[in-house]
Amino acid sequence: MLPEGIDSTYAEAWGRICAQNPEQAELGKKVLSWVVCALRPIRVREVQYAIAVEEGDSALDPEGLLDIGTLTSFCAGLVILDEQSNLLSLVHQTANEYFTAKKLQLFPEAHDMIAVMCCTYLLMDTFKDNGPSLEPDHFVQRCREHPLFGYAVVNWGHHVQAAKSRGSLDVALRLLQDDLARSTAFQALTLNTVGDCDFVTEWPEPPNSEGEVEFEAKTEFDCSLNPVGALHLAAYFGLLELTDTLIEAKSEIDQHDGMGGTAVHWALIGRQNLFLRKLLELGADANVCKTPAITRRWPGVARFSLPLHIAAYMDNTEAVERLLQQGAGINQDGPWHSYRISALTAAVVGNAHAAANLLLDHGADVNIDSQGLRMIARTALWRIENFDLLKRMTHAGPNKGNLQLAMTAAASSRSYDTLAFLLASGANVNGGTTVGSPDTQVESGVSTGTLERTGLEGETEDHPAEAEEPIAAALVEAISANGEDIEEENVLKCLLLLIDAGADVNAISSSDWGWYGPEWTVDLTGRELTSKSNTGGITPLLKAVYFLKHEVVRILVMKGADINFIHRVGDKQLTALSIALDRESYDDYTMADSIKISSSLLVREMLQLLIELGADTNLCTPKHKKRIAQLLSMSPEDCEAMMALQKAALQHNVHYSVPINEMLPFREKREKVKGLVDGGADIELCCDRDKEWIKDILRWTDEELDAKDRELAEVQDAEKASMFTFYNGPLAIRRTNTGGL
Repeated sequence: MLPEGIDSTYAEAWGRICAQNPEQAELGKKVLSWVVCALRPIRVREVQYAIAVEEGDSALDPEGLLDIGTLTSFCAGLVILDEQSNLLSLVHQTANEYFTAKKLQLFPEAHDMIAVMCCTYLLMDTFKDNGPSLEPDHFVQRCREHPLFGYAVVNWGHHVQAAKSRGSLDVALRLLQDDLARSTAFQALTLNTVGDCDFVTEWPEPPNSEGEVEFEAKTEFDCSLNPVGALHLAAYFGLLELTDTLIEAKSEIDQHDGMGGTAVHWALIGRQNLFLRKLLELGADANVCKTPAITRRWPGVARFSLPLHIAAYMDNTEAVERLLQQGAGINQDGPWHSYRISALTAAVVGNAHAAANLLLDHGADVNIDSQGLRMIARTALWRIENFDLLKRMTHAGPNKGNLQLAMTAAASSRSYDTLAFLLASGANVNGGTTVGSPDTQVESGVSTGTLERTGLEGETEDHPAEAEEPIAAALVEAISANGEDIEEENVLKCLLLLIDAGADVNAISSSDWGWYGPEWTVDLTGRELTSKSNTGGITPLLKAVYFLKHEVVRILVMKGADINFIHRVGDKQLTALSIALDRESYDDYTMADSIKISSSLLVREMLQLLIELGADTNLCTPKHKKRIAQLLSMSPEDCEAMMALQKAALQHNVHYSVPINEMLPFREKREKVKGLVDGGADIELCCDRDKEWIKDILRWTDEELDAKDRELAEVQDAEKASMFTFYNGPLAIRRTNTGGL
């Protein structure tokens, strides 16, 4: 409720606007109409250009561009400019409430006026004669030279729909039927800021440090050149009144755009259900499949190809129901990223619970693909709606393979309740991809063999659980790979649940690192994560050791994990002790300037625990055995010196967690290392990686240091480095055999 007396204050101000001479009053009302009725906060330059547009103009008259002081002077003090954002707004929130409440009374023709201005602007010669931009640079320049362009391409149709006047419909029809003008407007709409409703800003986004506006991918620009028909764009904006006219003008009901989409797709993307109903009543195909696209404005929905998938993803239950009534295939699969998925999975991807439940009510098959159940199991602990949907999908009869994938996903999210539910629903606690057969995979404490799937006897020929993918055992997945686990107690609870349910603590499994994508495995011999390499797999204990999970290691050994299990991968012989030592050369959560404990000291603690639990150093190679003895015999002073050397060594390398703009000059780094060595720190205390780095640093000449520091300064000054520069990235500063950058 507005404060008492405020109504009369604003009514009086409105009266002063109307009391001006006709030309001034008209300008004041136009400016106020834009501020009150625009579909998002409006910029001052947009209003300046909009006011300069006259219906029928083929070019903008520069003399019609009024300065901001002149424009606001006719608004009786109601409109102000925020100089920081360059947005026009009403003088106070109470003014906004007053004029919004009286919008229809005071500005009955505002949408009609704005619609005509926007369409007229987009029909000007500069757009309709030249057509869409063929190069990104030209498009960016066009946006900058034509300030109203961004608002107009996004919102002209919405204003036409709101106005529904003959004048706005006529000019909209002219825009739709002009091929070049329509294509130009569509390109800019496609490249606009992400989102179905433009509320804050439009393309181009703020420039980068070099003053350039960047496209996220070349395909994003290529998709903007997709030729769309008049009916497609009318469908997106829901211009129902123009349907018959466009069809009479030979716009075919199922005409394809350049990506294979039809007006049905565009009505769905625009959430225009009345237009969709009209199209379907006229016989439009409910099952037409388009090519997935990558667009700035619709990053999620544009990746789907089938109408039912789009409606399901957007949780548009009215559209889902109507499409099903018109024969849309409820179990038809369509492309999505590298998969083929069902409409049910599309609903899961979009967190569209209502649509998912509606599809299940109509008999959707949960076994069309392997992604839906997996994703909902991974996220079931986040929302009660997710857990309820998981229950429905599980009760709908998933095959053993999909149930196992769900089990793995639940384990990776450490969801105790989800795991307990899936176990009660029949998931195999030992199902997944293991090494060798269940009978021969472990012999005399030694493993050999290749990965194969076990525990998935429920798969059918029609619905295999994506046989090309390995499936990680739940026990392996429940062990967190994070450097610090903020829910360690919950992880241990999940592990004990699985073990008490019969999980084999010595089974070798792949490891699922993907969110919904392909399985990943730890390549323990290469000390990195490698997609689908599955180099020998991993046991729960080896994973816990590798990621330095002390309490998990204790529990696994207590529950029967073989502390001296030998896992042979090619010519490598892996034990818990050797895996721990591999970790010494892999810092994944240390920052060069904030190392609290070195990776070597963390490994030392793990080695102490393993030996305490019975690990036999005689199973290690002579080199590993020597390093273990060295680490365990270090004095506190030796540990301190090793940590200081490791920190200095990391500071000179472009490590993937170190921002370039925080790197110290190379000369300063060399002096730090030299000071430590001159002070008595023994390089031989360090692991092989650190010894190599330190020796590199000490070999640098003054000339090499000067060259390195000049290049580093140039990179930092130009701010070319991203916030976190990966050491394999294009701007990486890396060691070479000659010690150069």
